[in-house]
Amino acid sequence: MERLARAVRRVLYGLVLAAAGQFLFDGIDPFGIRSVTLRVVEVILAIVLLFGIIPGSYLSVILRRLSDRVRHVSPRRAGFIAIAGPLMLLTIQTYYIVGDLAILQRINDHQVQISLWYSLAMGLIQLAILALNVVAVSKFYRQESSS
Repeated sequence: MERLARAVRRVLYGLVLAAAGQFLFDGIDPFGIRSVTLRVVEVILAIVLLFGIIPGSYLSVILRRLSDRVRHVSPRRAGFIAIAGPLMLLTIQTYYIVGDLAILQRINDHQVQISLWYSLAMGLIQLAILALNVVAVSKFYRQESSS
């Protein structure tokens, strides 16, 4: 069950990283049409989230407690959460990548290029989390079936 708890913890960290990345991207996007106040607030939120996931900090303790609750859930549901969470975020990033590529075919806009690279980076992070979780869940199920 510890493997599933780690996999769910990775999903939670992935969600926090995705939120922090989005706040940071929106806050420092040079082509965005936002007020300076909103940009500063978004950058501060991103920094708070990023510092929060440092091991032992406030958000990491909360995420660890949430992932430890997996022990009270059936292994099937925990495995579903571990696979479906990063898969959903990867699907969203893929949607953004396809949209950015469609726009780049029509116009050569620097904002779209920056957004494309950001979406690719976030997609690769989610793909890595998905791969790690697939391995963890499959090892858990193999271990369960052998015992």
